[in-house]
Amino acid sequence: MTKQIKLGFSTGCLYKNLEVKEAILVIKNLGCKFIELGFSKADRFFSNQLDRITKEDLDGFEYVSFHTPTLNYGNNEETKKFFERINKFNQIRELDLLVFHPDKVEDFSVFNNTNLNIGFENMDNRKQSYKSVAEMKNIFLKNENYKFILDVNHCYSNDRSMNLAKEFYEKLGGKISQVHLSGFKELHDPLFETKQLEIIRAIQNLSVPIIIESLLTSETIKKEKDYILQNI
Repeated sequence: MTKQIKLGFSTGCLYKNLEVKEAILVIKNLGCKFIELGFSKADRFFSNQLDRITKEDLDGFEYVSFHTPTLNYGNNEETKKFFERINKFNQIRELDLLVFHPDKVEDFSVFNNTNLNIGFENMDNRKQSYKSVAEMKNIFLKNENYKFILDVNHCYSNDRSMNLAKEFYEKLGGKISQVHLSGFKELHDPLFETKQLEIIRAIQNLSVPIIIESLLTSETIKKEKDYILQNI
C-alpha cells in the first residue's frame, strides 16, 4: 500500500451473505487493521451473533468501532439493556468508538455517564433531521467529548455538489474521528461500480479511520478496497 491510509470495512458490507464473525475474518484476511462491527439492526445486536465474537477474532486490528442498533435511546428499558450488553462486549475488546444515529435519540443525557467513546453521524436524505451542519453542531454543544462520524455518502445524498461535506470540514473538522464511505445510487453502493470519485475525494483528512460501508460480497470486497486506494 503506497499511501498510509487508515482504510477498513464495516462488517455490514457483507451482512447479506455472512454473519458478523465470518465477516470479521474476511476483512482481517484482506490485511485491514481497521474495522467497524455493524450491528445497526436491533435483532442482530440482541442475537447470538454478538455473543459469538471472541477476543481472538479481533486480535490484530488497531481500531475497532461499533455501529450501534437503531433504538429509541433514552430513559427506557431498551437503552438499559443496550448498555448492559455493550459494556459486557467492551470487556472482550475495548471499543474505540460507538457510532449512533442521532435522529433516534430521545434523550442525549443517557450518554453522559459512560466511559465509552460516543459518536454521532450525519444523516442521509431519507431522514427528517441531523442532515445539516447546524443540527450536528448542536449535538456537540451538549457534550464536548462527543465525536463526529462524517458520512460522505449521506452528504452526497443531500447535496450532489458535495459542498455540504466541505462545510462539515470547515465547521466541524476538528470533531471528525471517523469517516463512512460508500457509493450512492440507491443506498450504499460499491464505488467500483458507481465510479463516484467526487464522494471519495470529498474526504479531506486521511489521518482518521475511513470505514467502507458499500454493500459487497467476499468476492468483490477486495475490488472495492483497491478501487478506493487507487482513487483517494
